[in-house]
Amino acid sequence: MKSEYTNMLRAYTKLEGEVREYISSLFSGTCMLCTSSCCTPDICEESLDSVFLKSVRAVYEPGALFCDSYGWLTERGCALKCGRPPVCYGFFCNEIVNSLSKRDHDAIMVLGRLLSWVGEKAFRGMHLVEIMDENELNSLKTERILKRLSIASLALDGVKNAIQNISVESGQLDAIRQISAKYLNG
Repeated sequence: MKSEYTNMLRAYTKLEGEVREYISSLFSGTCMLCTSSCCTPDICEESLDSVFLKSVRAVYEPGALFCDSYGWLTERGCALKCGRPPVCYGFFCNEIVNSLSKRDHDAIMVLGRLLSWVGEKAFRGMHLVEIMDENELNSLKTERILKRLSIASLALDGVKNAIQNISVESGQLDAIRQISAKYLNG
């Protein structure tokens, strides 16, 4: 694999880990008490089919094996530290959404969109996780994705500031606006 791809993979797994940890810090209490399952094996299967997500998952071994009945879901939550389909980060149940203020709602929607946005139109109009051929993955122009990863990281910092009621810097706000048409006010 090319070193540019390795650098992009490192940056992606770093951002995914930060997003996962932050979402967990915000909502793990709600999710741990929930008796519903927001996860289904068919969603998890994307992590098995996607060449990119396989390479991300190879960086962090899953905490359990994939199960046909439950996917990556275990009694302790998702077994994947990294390599989850972006849709996993973009879903917030009604209980979570309804508990948020307007400002926090907007921030959370940006947070949930970060990884999906990074991979949009990565190769021939396909999302990064839709690439199923390793040769296509090796043909990626990683500069664009690395730039998006940098913007998404800046937006993540802005989201954290907004949720903590700290001033969102202008560069962070610009990054947030690039990721979402709905942006944080003020």
